[in-house]
Amino acid sequence: MIAGQFVWQEVLANKTFRSQKSRRNALEQLHFQESMNMKSQFFQLLSLVLLSVLLTIPAHGKEPTSRSQTKEFTVQKKFLVMPIASSKAPKSNLSLFIDDVKVRGVGVHLASSKETTGWYAIFTIDQYKGKTAKVTVSSASDETFDLIRQSDVIPDEEKLFKEPWRPQFHYTQRVGWVNDPNGMVYHDGTWHFFYQHNPVSRGWGNMTWGHATTKDLLHWEHQGNKLYNGISTKGPIFSGGGTVDKQNTAGFGENAIIL
Repeated sequence: MIAGQFVWQEVLANKTFRSQKSRRNALEQLHFQESMNMKSQFFQLLSLVLLSVLLTIPAHGKEPTSRSQTKEFTVQKKFLVMPIASSKAPKSNLSLFIDDVKVRGVGVHLASSKETTGWYAIFTIDQYKGKTAKVTVSSASDETFDLIRQSDVIPDEEKLFKEPWRPQFHYTQRVGWVNDPNGMVYHDGTWHFFYQHNPVSRGWGNMTWGHATTKDLLHWEHQGNKLYNGISTKGPIFSGGGTVDKQNTAGFGENAIIL
């Protein structure tokens, strides 16, 4: 303000005023102009500070770029594992092809990173060992897509069936959502149990039939999924039945299990 006063004094010293009032008005105008100049400088400085802050945000908080992704590999392991988001995430379409034939197709909420993964969904793929597989995802970041991989174990498998609210007497699937039992049959000393299942979510959708077997109705073995949403039929696999075709009436062979 002192520097500003010297400017005002110099201006006023070189001007002649008709009255003291005119001189006062001129002084007030100079005060106003100086105040506006200082405010302008302040806001310019503030804008530069905010801009510098904003420029640092992408390096620390920018979301990974999502895009359509595809990769091919030779099937060598038991499972294809997929990271499922621990909280709400965008929905992507994921498909699995074997020798260019589509064998799985689901809508899935993939995790954006390992840190945001709540659990891992699985496709059992060991029946395709030695064949060429292709995975496509409609939208996923590079980090997400890297987490979709072959594995002989389910990540965190040691924690399964030890969860606080997991039923221990009745059958439950390893991961995903389960609904009503279907197609239960007894064949050559083994009970076969099929059930509606969403293999990639803990909610309704991607209707699939899972499969398990038992000799005593107490100890169960997981047999993977058998009927697939949009693959085995044109749409979801809803409720249905099963039978043992002892007379080969359907032409699939004597004692074939028909679903």
